[in-house]
Amino acid sequence: MSVFMNDELFNVVGFEFSNREPLIWSRFLSTLIVIYLFY
Repeated sequence: MSVFMNDELFNVVGFEFSNREPLIWSRFLSTLIVIYLFY
């Protein structure tokens, strides 16, 4: 499951770099915070 989560994060990062959307970047950061809290 962690591998799937990492793939999702990489997809979000790639999507962010391709579009440069602040909302997507903040969503990525919030996702990192949630994962950090769960770990």
